[in-house]
Amino acid sequence: MYYRRKMHLWFGGASPPRVAGGHEVRLKEEYTHMTRSNLLRSPLSPRSVRRRFALVPAVAAFALLASGCASSAPASTEASGDGAEEITVLYAAIAYEPLLIAEQQGYFADAGLNVEIKRGGPPQDNLAQAVGGSADIITAAWDTMVASTAEGMAVRVVAGNSIVSDEIDTSGVVVRDDSGLKDLSDLKGATVAFDSLGAGGSSEFYAALDAAGVRADEVNTVAVPYAGMAASLENGQVDAVIPTEPFYSQLIGDDANEVIANPVRETRAGAPITLWAATDAWLEENADAAEAFVEALQKGIDFYDDPANLEEVAKIRAEVTQVPVDEVSRSLPPMRLAVDTDAAVKATDQLAKFGTVSEPLPVDEILWSAAPVL
Repeated sequence: MYYRRKMHLWFGGASPPRVAGGHEVRLKEEYTHMTRSNLLRSPLSPRSVRRRFALVPAVAAFALLASGCASSAPASTEASGDGAEEITVLYAAIAYEPLLIAEQQGYFADAGLNVEIKRGGPPQDNLAQAVGGSADIITAAWDTMVASTAEGMAVRVVAGNSIVSDEIDTSGVVVRDDSGLKDLSDLKGATVAFDSLGAGGSSEFYAALDAAGVRADEVNTVAVPYAGMAASLENGQVDAVIPTEPFYSQLIGDDANEVIANPVRETRAGAPITLWAATDAWLEENADAAEAFVEALQKGIDFYDDPANLEEVAKIRAEVTQVPVDEVSRSLPPMRLAVDTDAAVKATDQLAKFGTVSEPLPVDEILWSAAPVL
């Protein structure tokens, strides 16, 4: 018998249950008995290589939530017994380190916040939780925010988080070394896996494909969670995967894998990858809490950037990914809360050309009015 259970931070706490192969179980808010057959159909299982609906229909549904069910979300953040403001934050499978550092080091407490931290899912799922009122601040992706706001969802970027490096690759198109696939032009007719269809990395990939002479409709795309990409690639369920850190380093560390392109760095240097977002209604009622959150996060990034703290960061990664600390990648993607608006404009233009958004909002309308910018 397997279980799913609610957890917050994993510092010194019980480890989450695991499926065969050591892959994480998606966390829920209650204990749930599961059979092995059901567990292996979990969206985090490497055996679960399945197509999902495109982002735009999902965003449209979320927009209906935003417009029709906004009253279900709490109007303002409550104060705890010690006077600290309570907020609920969802993090994703990547770029979570500064958030967990800020909690571990007491930066949120110093800022007058009592933060409940929960593991989230893909960006569009996290946005749905924010709109539904079960989370206040969530990890999102720039592409998802552009699509969501274009469809009328009342959400804004609170601050940046991880950004595209212009020097270090933190993602790429990875294939098996013996696959015969040597560059993007070889992907015609191939099956390529993203963590979430329509999320970050897709428009960059399609732009690079176009430059290589391959149309988007000549490639099959499927959704495979980052944790399942290595197994899916090895088992031949997909021909190529597009992971990001820390999964990218793990995959390219296997000599049986090969990188054939790095579209994100090549087309979006300086642009936001992941970021922090919230609903307009929550931000209107809780601007002070949002600003305190950003202030504490900056301290978390400062800690993350200090080479003296590399091993502490590695321990956090080991706790979250359930990988032995000596096997955890020490490659740290760049983090920055200030959004480079010029790079964001270029990324948005790319989405309009190669993505799923025909009429995106101007960048300054996607950002919260108090969001830090360059």
